[in-house]
Amino acid sequence: MTAAFRILCIAAAMACSAAPIGHAADIEDSDQAAVEADDDDEGVETEDIFGFTEGADTGEAGEREIGASLLLRTGKDSFVEADDDDADFALGPDHYRAFSGALEFEYSVTDALKVSAEAAGVRFDQENVFEPGHDTSGGLGGLSGEIKYKLLDRATSPIGFALGAEVEWSRFDEVEGEREDSIGVELKAFADAELIPNTLFAAVNVSYEPEWSLEDDGSDEAEEAGEEDEEDSDKESGLEIAAALSARVADDFFLGGEARFLVAGEGLAFDEVVANAFYLGPTLYWGFADNAYLKAAWSIHVAGDARGDEDEFEEFERHQLLAQVGFEF
Repeated sequence: MTAAFRILCIAAAMACSAAPIGHAADIEDSDQAAVEADDDDEGVETEDIFGFTEGADTGEAGEREIGASLLLRTGKDSFVEADDDDADFALGPDHYRAFSGALEFEYSVTDALKVSAEAAGVRFDQENVFEPGHDTSGGLGGLSGEIKYKLLDRATSPIGFALGAEVEWSRFDEVEGEREDSIGVELKAFADAELIPNTLFAAVNVSYEPEWSLEDDGSDEAEEAGEEDEEDSDKESGLEIAAALSARVADDFFLGGEARFLVAGEGLAFDEVVANAFYLGPTLYWGFADNAYLKAAWSIHVAGDARGDEDEFEEFERHQLLAQVGFEF
């Protein structure tokens, strides 16, 4: 009896000593699962997954990114009229291509505030579009700086929402490619939502950009008359409304589509609407490394309207193609 009692005591002691070990292992497994769950709950950063459209995210505090982008705008009707008085005049084929390459640095000051700076180069290659013959131009396109502030976070709100402002100095007319200095201020609003958790996302952007094209008239007559020689210029305004969907089809690989409505006007507050255009097209995003991504978008001009003279529809191209790569560090 005594021997049996001793055996029971020894067995109980062994069980008690083993239980904490097993319990500790369970706790460790539980903690690891919680960490993995937290990693999954971080979700998708939406800023770059939509193409031309931009998500409301601003990155984490201290995050830095260097990006390089290439935008190709191609396809316009010819606005050159045949000369009936010149029998030898022949236009021949026409083409229009405008390239813009940019380098951008972004820095997230806080979880809600991001600032960025960009330098761009441009090249225009056109033939028999605005003037007879072949013409090229290009060089340093300009400099810009942007600030973006997130007001609503999807982690605590049904939608993400941010506001932004960008100041840009341009050295070329973006339509005809002529050498011309201008200053633009673009005001932006970004909204996005997670329609299916970690799978389907939607975004809407609205932007308004007044622009001053600086032209020094250099009028000697005005100087002789004692009049003030101002560097005043044509004033223009632009509006863009964009909506996009992006779906995760594989890990860090998204496909989607977007619709964009663009309006061009004269005056800083659309004193006269010149033209509008409606674009549709696909988008792609691939996070090919933990800190690197590639995105691409193709917008096709499917509808539009020009007010006044027919040649005022020159504002918009038939195709706009965007490719961008970014590296975070």
